[in-house]
Amino acid sequence: MRIHADNLRRLVTDILVAKGALDDVAELVATQLVESNLVGHDSHGVVRLSAYLDRIDRGEINVRANIHVTRDNPASVTIDGDWGFGQLAVEKALDLAMEKAQRQGVCHAGVFNCNDVGRLGWYTTRAAEQGFVTLLTINDGGSNPYVTPWGGVRALMSTNPISAGFPVVGGVPICVDLSTSICAGGKIQVALKRDERLPDGLIIDGEGNPTNDARDFYSDPPGALLPLGAPNAGHKGFALSLMVDILSGALSGAGCSGNNTRDAQGVFLLVTDLNRVTDTAVYAAQVEQLIHNIKSTPKAAEVDAIRIPGERGNEEKRKRVADGIYIENVTWQEIVSIAAKLGIDTP
Repeated sequence: MRIHADNLRRLVTDILVAKGALDDVAELVATQLVESNLVGHDSHGVVRLSAYLDRIDRGEINVRANIHVTRDNPASVTIDGDWGFGQLAVEKALDLAMEKAQRQGVCHAGVFNCNDVGRLGWYTTRAAEQGFVTLLTINDGGSNPYVTPWGGVRALMSTNPISAGFPVVGGVPICVDLSTSICAGGKIQVALKRDERLPDGLIIDGEGNPTNDARDFYSDPPGALLPLGAPNAGHKGFALSLMVDILSGALSGAGCSGNNTRDAQGVFLLVTDLNRVTDTAVYAAQVEQLIHNIKSTPKAAEVDAIRIPGERGNEEKRKRVADGIYIENVTWQEIVSIAAKLGIDTP
């Protein structure tokens, strides 16, 4: 079915409030989930809501978390997320890092004791809109083994995503947002719920054999995602994943792959204030010229346009704002059932 974004946002907010979240926190989490659906990243959208609610019920998400600073230096800050919503912890880290970067030029922030933070591009785009270049990486604190190291047949590492945001003066920010696995783990979950076969080359089953069946990923023994670049250059994705694991897990103290069993996320955030480190007019001209050069490159016959990272999501958002967000029946029925148990009307 399709549902208007505002209706979906209100519904998710009401559900989270009914589960004990404060109004502003519930609205933040709901807005971020629905925004992910709007820009076409359904794997990071409301499909995650039922998992969040399960974690609240198990006491793994602290809906009244005391998110606080544990290390505070002029150009760095470390935050304890107190096992609250990851979105709230990273928002706090980003706000503090931007404040410090305005004074020092650059600031690093780390977060530990942190639940799922959602789509990374949400944060890097927000920072870019305010004039900051931002690099954000996430590991899962040693939990959620989804991805096999290059050459392996058992999952060990998380999808270890990377996002970077770059201001474009007079235009929409550039947003790079990708997993270091060949696709996001949530895409496997979406395929399972939609009863769709996966494309070739994404996952292997528990015996290390290639498969297109999403059920093999969740079997016993479980399957695994392959690193970015597989089947011929998976060593590059694995190297990037290793980098993310150390930056996000070891540097924050959250833990690295294989060292933790709790579902957790370690955060590495690096924020640079353009006004403090460079001539913004020169920066703007060079980025504008770079985009022009890329767009002017001759296109392959089957390509309608060469797109800058973030453009496709903005195009998708315009369509979904107008036409509504498609929610697969399994996910929608989960949400309807949850709402009914909480006494909440569904649109």
